Amino acid sequence: MSRQTARAALPAAVGGGVAAALWLLVNGLNTALTFDSTVPASFADLVLPAAIQPVTWVSDVPGNILTPVLSALVVGGLVAVAVRLGQRRESRAGSTGTVGLSTLWFATILAAAAVGFALAFGQTIHDWPPGRLWNAFDGLAGSVQAAALWGLLWGWLPSALAVRATRSPRRSAPRTGASRLPAALVCAAGIVAVVTSSALTGYTVPTDPSEPAPVVQPTGPAVPPVADDAPAVDPQWCSVSQLSLEASASDGAAGHRALGLLATNRSGVNCELDGYPDIAFADANDFLLGLHLVHGGSFATDDSGPTSITLGPGQSATALLGWDAQPRDPEHTVAYLHVAPYPGAERVALPFSGDLVENADVAVTAWAVTGSAPAD
Repeated sequence: MSRQTARAALPAAVGGGVAAALWLLVNGLNTALTFDSTVPASFADLVLPAAIQPVTWVSDVPGNILTPVLSALVVGGLVAVAVRLGQRRESRAGSTGTVGLSTLWFATILAAAAVGFALAFGQTIHDWPPGRLWNAFDGLAGSVQAAALWGLLWGWLPSALAVRATRSPRRSAPRTGASRLPAALVCAAGIVAVVTSSALTGYTVPTDPSEPAPVVQPTGPAVPPVADDAPAVDPQWCSVSQLSLEASASDGAAGHRALGLLATNRSGVNCELDGYPDIAFADANDFLLGLHLVHGGSFATDDSGPTSITLGPGQSATALLGWDAQPRDPEHTVAYLHVAPYPGAERVALPFSGDLVENADVAVTAWAVTGSAPAD
């Protein structure tokens, strides 16, 4: 390689290298700061947006290393290709090969969004089949948005450094450059590689109820039968004896999980539900686990807010739980949901199977009517 060719390639190497390093750094910092709730995820996602799911970093070897590194290399490669194509275009226009900052910045945003889509699409393939087909691709938008936000917040830095490199003294326009067809093939190959790596990364949560429960130490705090500091119970509210409580199987797509709680009025009279269900979490030995339960929606669920609803005989109400995929932790995995229709009512233990572990953030929606009374 001649000195002139090396100089011409330097801006692409600088832009691509810095973009790849920033991608790994920002995604890794987000997971490190939010994994044990050191920093609220809602805040970290605004400053350090991460398209790589936290569960990816703690998945089985080599996927936990290969997928983040490969995604970073592809982001860097796409940025480098954008720099070279920009140089070639400017050179043909008769300039010195200098690329505009805004053009490169926008290209970096697009490159990040493409890799974010590839990561989420691969995770969707890994989680296939979904519990509900229409929810299969729910996680794609969130990953693309996080990746694009990364490009918006951090993409200016590799772009600015690449532009500065093209404007260095004695920098001449490159006589040769990447042609569009090979560049497109390289970009497509990189995206396919990320999809493949993401699809092969992670683990499948056992769903066979016949499998033995994880072996844990038989010590721990008991689950309180009633929530502490519960408000006074309205006599019009549905009692546990009037309701049957059920939990659906957890459903997942692209690293996001959801589960439905169903409360059905089995009595012969009307009763009321108002607000959010009360939920405690327990391990395989039915010992209390500490999870962060918040009222509201999640990426996979929507919350219309609390409202008083009347359940006639046979009518049902539904509340939804939502959380992000969690790493394996057999000794602190949720095996039971202790559910009450509201704080102050007696909790009912419901079996649970899924990747929900201690210290996870779980969102729960308010009760909403989902059925009607049967006709006489």
